Amino acid sequence: MEGIKYLTEVVGIGPSALEFKDEKLLVLFGENSPEELLEFSVAHRVEAGLTGEVMAGDVMVIDREEYAVTAVGDVANKTLEELGHVTLRFDGAEEAQLPGNIHLFPDRFPDIKDGARILIRR
Repeated sequence: MEGIKYLTEVVGIGPSALEFKDEKLLVLFGENSPEELLEFSVAHRVEAGLTGEVMAGDVMVIDREEYAVTAVGDVANKTLEELGHVTLRFDGAEEAQLPGNIHLFPDRFPDIKDGARILIRR
């Protein structure tokens, strides 16, 4: 798994998780998060925890769809590592809008489903 910084599998999609599709926003939380958080997020099971800081220039792959990481908020790495939590914004911004955001390009929302694998690589 050379070069992979993070690997996880989607294990649930909250009933309100896709309500942010028009805003091109996807919230991830680890599968053991409180139920009220999983209501509006995508739950995932970590297969390979964070092995290096996520940064602009990395690549995120969501079930075969590749996205360039364009910006990473100040606390995104910490919350991803500790809680499996991060907010993905598919807008290509070069500066993080909020501390827990990872911004991605292109600006198309992924077709997310149970069993999808999400990985981040250099």
